[in-house]
Amino acid sequence: MITEFRSSEKPCRIHYAGSNTTADHITVLDQALTQIPDQFRYGTPILVRSDSAGCTHGLLTHIRDLREHGIDARFSVGVAITQDVRRAIIHARDWIPAIGPHADLRDGAQITEITGLVPNEGYPPGTRFIVRREISHPGAQLSLFDTIEGWRHQVMATDTPAGQGSVQYLEARHRAHARVEDRIRCGKDTGFGRFPSREFAINTPGWNWPWPVSTCLPGLEPFYCKANSPPPSPRSCATACCTRLPGS
Repeated sequence: MITEFRSSEKPCRIHYAGSNTTADHITVLDQALTQIPDQFRYGTPILVRSDSAGCTHGLLTHIRDLREHGIDARFSVGVAITQDVRRAIIHARDWIPAIGPHADLRDGAQITEITGLVPNEGYPPGTRFIVRREISHPGAQLSLFDTIEGWRHQVMATDTPAGQGSVQYLEARHRAHARVEDRIRCGKDTGFGRFPSREFAINTPGWNWPWPVSTCLPGLEPFYCKANSPPPSPRSCATACCTRLPGS
């Protein structure tokens, strides 16, 4: 079972807190977990995925501590590429091909584990670090480090222990979190990016149910009418589950 959220998005925050506010992340995660029926919340392995904004020591420690309360939770989060991480990437060895969601090899993409090369102070014991590098596609935003190295790099951290999936599997499992970006982009086009007011409380009386419904519909569409759907628009999301309105 997977619980995931894009922690840098405003709907997941309280008031106008920053994207790396640990207390808010913990609140959002706990609220998400309470929505899981007890028979699944306790005893079923739960993976918490997030982008790099969720890679705070406090949140990761909280996820680890959930095990003491009977919740078998583990994390898979993006990691910001700092100077220490760059140094680890430079010294990384044993690169192997990355795989796609169907276990097919990804052309031009490689991964390797850099646990032990990255300083892990503050991370829960057993945290592992995996880096992915790939040939950048046209238009990709590259850092100076990526430009010099000639690869686009992404780093993730997980506390899934060795023996519970290959490094290739763990990295591919984490990349599936990218669908959240699509869901949020679709959601903005179909509701929560078009509130009448910037103040959430003002929008509540008339918008507290239409925008959640409109946000959920694109996610359900592939299951019900994919076969009869017209070809996706060039501006549709990557999963072809919705299309932006003309001029939006």
